[in-house]
Amino acid sequence: MADYLKSLILAILFTICFCFGLAGQVPTAGSGNTLEVRTIENTIAVGANWALQSYPITVTAWIYADPTSFTSKMPIVYSKDDPGSNRGFQFQLRKINSNWFLDFSVGDGSSLTQNSLNSVIAPFSKIREWTHVAAVATAPQTVDIYINGLLVTTTSDGNIGTGYVATGFGLPRIGGSMQPGMVIFPGFIDEVTIFNSARTVAQIREFVCKQLPVGAPNLVAYYKMNELTGATFIDSRSGNAAGTATIPLRSVSGAAIGDHSNFLLGPFSPADFLQLITVYDDTITFDNYVGGAQIIYLYSVNSLPNHLNGLPQTTCILERYFGVFTTQSANAPNPTINSYRIRYSNPNYFGQDNFRRLGNDDPLWATITIQPQPNGFNFITNHNREFILAKNLNWQSNLPDTIISCTSPVTLTTDSVPGTPMLWSTGDNTSSISVAQSGLYWVEIGDSCGSFSDSVHVFILSGLANATQDFLDSQVRNANCQYPLTLVAPALPFVQHQWPDASNSPTYIANAGDQIFITLFSDCDTATSDTILLPQATNWQPIIQLPDPICTFPIDVFAQRHPYATMTWSTSDTGTTTRIFESQLLRLEVVDSCGIQFDEQMIELSPPSDCAGLATTLYIPSAFTPNGDDTNDIFLVSGTRLTEFQITIFDRWGQRLFFSDDIQKGWDGTMPNGNLAQTGVYTFVITYRDYINKYQVREGVVTLF
Repeated sequence: MADYLKSLILAILFTICFCFGLAGQVPTAGSGNTLEVRTIENTIAVGANWALQSYPITVTAWIYADPTSFTSKMPIVYSKDDPGSNRGFQFQLRKINSNWFLDFSVGDGSSLTQNSLNSVIAPFSKIREWTHVAAVATAPQTVDIYINGLLVTTTSDGNIGTGYVATGFGLPRIGGSMQPGMVIFPGFIDEVTIFNSARTVAQIREFVCKQLPVGAPNLVAYYKMNELTGATFIDSRSGNAAGTATIPLRSVSGAAIGDHSNFLLGPFSPADFLQLITVYDDTITFDNYVGGAQIIYLYSVNSLPNHLNGLPQTTCILERYFGVFTTQSANAPNPTINSYRIRYSNPNYFGQDNFRRLGNDDPLWATITIQPQPNGFNFITNHNREFILAKNLNWQSNLPDTIISCTSPVTLTTDSVPGTPMLWSTGDNTSSISVAQSGLYWVEIGDSCGSFSDSVHVFILSGLANATQDFLDSQVRNANCQYPLTLVAPALPFVQHQWPDASNSPTYIANAGDQIFITLFSDCDTATSDTILLPQATNWQPIIQLPDPICTFPIDVFAQRHPYATMTWSTSDTGTTTRIFESQLLRLEVVDSCGIQFDEQMIELSPPSDCAGLATTLYIPSAFTPNGDDTNDIFLVSGTRLTEFQITIFDRWGQRLFFSDDIQKGWDGTMPNGNLAQTGVYTFVITYRDYINKYQVREGVVTLF
């Protein structure tokens, strides 16, 4: 039954993992979706102004420019889309003399002419390539422009606009402008961020291929473009500046974006390498590079991709994937010759197969020929790629076969595989558990790719005293007076035993009247049981023991203890003693495995003659002289056969001067303040119980001379 429950629980866990794995691809994984623009109705009209009053400003975005032959301006982001004048900032592609430039302009609001703009431009050649662009402006004509994380040379286009006017008419727009001609950005725009600070070159590069945290400092607005339906595009930073499109057009993004990323600046030699280590113990190494890239990015995505097209249905897929993004230069297309090696390793998996695609927008995964390595594999490829692994679980529990411990509890710890269900025989699902009892414990780990299990024997060698008590209870006390009695030593691993005759044989033969005990000892502890006299009912008779004479009630009556027996008095008391308050017939029953034995005694007061000389006596002096002559200096009461004695002395005004519950202690005439009492008459009250236990009170006076 235990094996069935274990298998059932693991099957449920693995089924959940499997269903999430192969049937639960994530549409918004990696770069997710993107805004596609083909008409002005596809552009995003932002519903509120961004918190931008002056410099500095940072704008970043992933773009895929797909201009027509008639396109001359491609707005990426306008902070003030004013149809009547140029104001705010404009981040866009602009064609000048048949060449494309990345343009960051600020407007003074004076007109719609180019002269009202103050523009900084940089050559841009990455048409129809997914490209990361960024502009960091700290003052007019002081603008850094980055393409794929590379800082590029900028120039002024000669315009004479006076600067940046952030106020006035107009709201932000992404992907187009309502200015005369209604210009648009034909292509795709993704991951738009706006900052009211100057991002450093390190910050720009860190988040080229990595999701930006929505709580990043000085982040004003963030549009991930990952909505699946509807006309609204959410501002992930605050939600206060959401945008809408009249005719929203969404596509699968091809931007190279992951949850983790690392980069390396060129130039490169084949000996240079870039490495990314994930929270799942994946190590991805990029090396053996041949090509002219100036910067290389490695990134990982912590979920299944947006589709599994091209992957065999029987393949066990790793629940995350990886990507490489390279750029030859900021102002040139990516190289046509670009070769590198990817090395993947993880101590928890054996690489089985690997699959690749060009990017998040590639509709099909294709098989890659790999070179298996210990705990991983290598392969050689080219261009920017994304990769996903077909895995085999590789797990070692690191549990020993046996654990011997002198203390309890014992901690059992095994290696875990991030994201893979684990189950112990105790029902726990953590990598470390505590057990308080000896036993066999197993752990199993697995997912849709298979499972592994291991077990450990735990021996806790403490608590031998309990084991000896169990021995007595289970064998000696349940002997049922059947002799000879064969006793069997407890079968405890790594524990030895000794019988009363100092032998250590597995069994011991005992008879009625034998004194039985057992000693258990191990490397941790030694314990000896109680010594027991095996009972024989025919030779044992309970005897009620009475006081003699009985001169008063109550009295306490006793009987000898019987081993392994229940002793019950007719007074309803149990045990070896009872208290009697009046004359009666007293009965004691003793019940054990050998039967019932009893004794009866008539309890009554003895004749007065038997109690003669046993009556209570009390002597009370009538006067005393506390003058220090050692003669009659203390008022001291004496008596015999009395109990619970108390004496209190008062002055004539009723103030208590002395108290004692010890008949051996008298009054020396000292008052509570330490002074000697004056000569005179003082009242006393004496209480006690006499020889028949009757409460008595004596009152009188004593004279102090």
